[in-house]
Amino acid sequence: MKILLTGANGFAGARIYAALHAAGYQVIPLVQQKAGLENETVIDFTDRDFTMQLNKLPPVDAVIHFAALVDFNASLKELFVPNVLATAELV
Repeated sequence: MKILLTGANGFAGARIYAALHAAGYQVIPLVQQKAGLENETVIDFTDRDFTMQLNKLPPVDAVIHFAALVDFNASLKELFVPNVLATAELV
């Protein structure tokens, strides 16, 4: 089973990545920075709005979405695209 995991090098995502990988799943991490991941299929994006890159994603059997912008100083408008619109686009 091929799984796309967003936020794969974050606090929760890293643990989910490790557990899925150990269980034998093919995990494709979608991350903002490759730091901490040794997977050659890492999909790296630099724009916080990765919705513009969704058409470039490989076919997968499942998506686990753990990417989020956490910024206590951000406005609701700034948080909307990465946290709400990106989730809707992934669905």
